[in-house]
Amino acid sequence: MDYSKIIVYLNSINVRNFTVFALLASTTLIWTLNYFNFPLLSYDQPRHIDDRIRVINNELRRMKSTLEVETKRKSFVEYSRLAQSRPTKLVLAYTALFHEKPWGWMNSTKMFNHWEGISCPYFQCRLSFDNNEFKRADAVLFHSMDLPGRVEMFRISKQKPRRQKWVYFALESPQFNHDSKWLNNLFHYTLTYRRDSDFYSPYGFSYRVTNGIEADDEINAILRSKEHLIFWASSHCDLPREKFIKKLLKHIKVDVYGKCASFVGVKPSGDCKLNDPNCNNLRRKYKFLLGFENSNCRDYITEKYWGALKLGIVPIVLGGGDYRNIDLAIPGSFINVLDFKSVKELAEHLKYLDLNQKAYMKYHEWRRTYKEVTYAPWTCQLCAALNIDAKKTYIKRISDFWSASKHCHITDKAIEKILKASD
Repeated sequence: MDYSKIIVYLNSINVRNFTVFALLASTTLIWTLNYFNFPLLSYDQPRHIDDRIRVINNELRRMKSTLEVETKRKSFVEYSRLAQSRPTKLVLAYTALFHEKPWGWMNSTKMFNHWEGISCPYFQCRLSFDNNEFKRADAVLFHSMDLPGRVEMFRISKQKPRRQKWVYFALESPQFNHDSKWLNNLFHYTLTYRRDSDFYSPYGFSYRVTNGIEADDEINAILRSKEHLIFWASSHCDLPREKFIKKLLKHIKVDVYGKCASFVGVKPSGDCKLNDPNCNNLRRKYKFLLGFENSNCRDYITEKYWGALKLGIVPIVLGGGDYRNIDLAIPGSFINVLDFKSVKELAEHLKYLDLNQKAYMKYHEWRRTYKEVTYAPWTCQLCAALNIDAKKTYIKRISDFWSASKHCHITDKAIEKILKASD
């Protein structure tokens, strides 16, 4: 055999084509493992598999472990085969989303069936905003802040087909949400920012990147953009967080924007509205942003935290969410008020970081290992749930799950302790 010809041939292989082949092969591998019912989380997964596939797979498995009927367990591939001979599942968004319909960020079937540029595996569903399709829908989404009145809700519940699943979608905390007591025994699933929801929809989402991210240019650009120290803007005033900000202002300069300035005893630095491009450009110039939540509820971590990360700012956080939980926040990306004994101690730490660029840079090191994205793959979860043998029970007391008295005011005592130590 002429081995010299083989060597020449191998050297002629285009590296780029080989890389594409390797990606396709690795993608096929993970679904093949599932085909033969291998529990992926029990095995070391190849490092070259697309991290997005890992994320979706893990979220699907989490959903399946809680919703599937134990006596009817099958692999996703088996369910996928069965789905091919059945009508495509229909998901109806019955309500608006904060008065907007169709929903601006999830307004088509294509968007529903994709996450971060890849298709949801195993199943595809159809998304509709046409309430005339109510009786044909397999699942109906109701946004909690846009719910119809009680009479209308009970009227449509009487028309509901037995197979249809109702999903309670809530983004606002129970403290500022509509009363849910009258919603008992109406819904099957929850879709919220809470990690223990049936489908997980936080204000932001992240995942660890297996082989790391080249972030030197991004981090250096962030550092060059900084001109100011601390930013705070809010239009929701007269809340307990303002006590803390008043005390913080005694020790360090904070630029306060919006109508809440008078509530902390200062004149506003200007007006800066959420998502306004000019406001975002202004915020990028700050090293820190006060990401104090308006309610201290379980897992409630909002755009105050996630929005700061997007703009290259280190958020100073205060809320009811456990920021140490890697499912809820990115390690090393924030400064938690509750880690300090007093307001003065926090202020001294911020002054130290302002004068020490190396120490400040550590709060941006996460950008080398974590990918921050807009939302979690909950649509893939929901579509999959409609295609497996899922439990059919109603949520008897959704008022317990979405209760301010049971799931809010979590860190109130810890905050009071810090404030007292600062007198």
